[in-house]
Amino acid sequence: MTKKVTLDDVMNKLIEMDTNYNTLLSKLESLERENRALKNELKVVKNEVVIKHNKQGLNTEELFSEFNDRLYRSNNVIIYNLSESMDIYLMREFIIFPQ
Repeated sequence: MTKKVTLDDVMNKLIEMDTNYNTLLSKLESLERENRALKNELKVVKNEVVIKHNKQGLNTEELFSEFNDRLYRSNNVIIYNLSESMDIYLMREFIIFPQ
């Protein structure tokens, strides 16, 4: 059996689609505004960091290299009372590795 589709059904569906489209468009515009604001804020912060570190004698390349290095090292594990020259087999006595 086929269901009869009336003109009112089609119109209601079109109105619903138009409403959904307008809602999505509004959300997109909001996200674009937020994205622009965040990009501007990032530019300001980068400029402030560059200015601050230039006063300390670092150039921009060194600054971003240091920033990336610190970001990379932020995931490191710090182990106290263990010299770096210890053999890996000795280190296993101090460190519990997941099985």
